Amino acid sequence: MCRRLPGLQRSVLALVLASLAVATPAASQRLADVATAVVTGLASGLDVGSTLACRNPTRCSESNPLAAPFFDPQHPGYLVAADAAAVAGVVLLSRTLRQSSSRTARRLWWAPAAAFTVASLVVWRSNVRQLRQCPECRRAP
Repeated sequence: MCRRLPGLQRSVLALVLASLAVATPAASQRLADVATAVVTGLASGLDVGSTLACRNPTRCSESNPLAAPFFDPQHPGYLVAADAAAVAGVVLLSRTLRQSSSRTARRLWWAPAAAFTVASLVVWRSNVRQLRQCPECRRAP
C-alpha cells in the first residue's frame, strides 16, 4: 500500500530526484556532481516546501523576484518545476566550471552551488519565521 507524502517531503523528494536525473546521465560522472545535486536539491526543496506550506494566499507570497512568476498557491507544481530547473542549471554550471580549461574556473566550480544552497537556506529560515508568526497561515498536517 502506498502512503501519501506530506507537501514538504513530496517537494524535497521531487527536487532530489530531478537533480539526480540531471546529475547522473552518464557513468563517467563524478561523485561531486551527485553530491552537489543532492545538497543543492535538498536546500532548495526546503525553501520550496516552506513557501508552499502557507495556506493563506493573501499573507503569503514569493519574495524571490526570479521565482515569483511561478508561485501560484493553486498550482504548486509550477514552483516545484521552476526550482528543479534552477537546481539542474546550477549543477550543470558547476560541472561545466569543473571541466573548464581555465584553472580559476576549476578551482571555483563549487561556488555557484554553494551560493544557491546558502540562499535557499536563508530563504527557508525566513519562511519558517514567517509561518511561526502567522498561525492562521500554516497548513494543517
